[in-house]
Amino acid sequence: MTLQEKLVKTSSKELSTRRTSWTFIRSLLWKNWLIKNRQPAATACEILVPTFFILLLGMLKLITTTVDVPAGWSDDADNTAGTRYNLFQPTGLDIEWVDADLPKFALHESTMTGLMLKLARQSIDDGLRLEELSASDLTACRTGVLAGGLVDTNTSSPFSVPTECIGKVVPYKIGIAPDNAFTRNYFAEAMEM
Repeated sequence: MTLQEKLVKTSSKELSTRRTSWTFIRSLLWKNWLIKNRQPAATACEILVPTFFILLLGMLKLITTTVDVPAGWSDDADNTAGTRYNLFQPTGLDIEWVDADLPKFALHESTMTGLMLKLARQSIDDGLRLEELSASDLTACRTGVLAGGLVDTNTSSPFSVPTECIGKVVPYKIGIAPDNAFTRNYFAEAMEM
């Protein structure tokens, strides 16, 4: 073994025994102290600004009231005791022609036909000034929109809203976006299911 190998071997052993976590931390602290000594304003900002914001948030927390919001779907505004619901919990949503308990927040439709009927019904339910119509005009309007699917706003279309309803019913429609050949074919295939 050469002299150089002996020196390298012994020095690495001595170095590993001297290298402890305390000496490592001490050298890091000394380096940081030397850097911070050159810029006392930066050091003060690094300490004072976070401390200020921590104290500010603590003061704001003391001022506000604690609102306990349990897990689930809540319909409370800002009460101190929150409520919760399951999204599909039946709680009285009522559609007169559906004989079932319906969920309060979520309503899912399994068929496209059902969705189209729901949209037509919604347009009649949200109609403006329908009470001004006579009984026969109201019946013609409902029959055209609900049963006939007459929901086009273009008056020259064969599927335009009945003349009795014009200005009183704004039909809900399904929009196909983007309107290109692929999405139209995809929508047509979905309607056939």
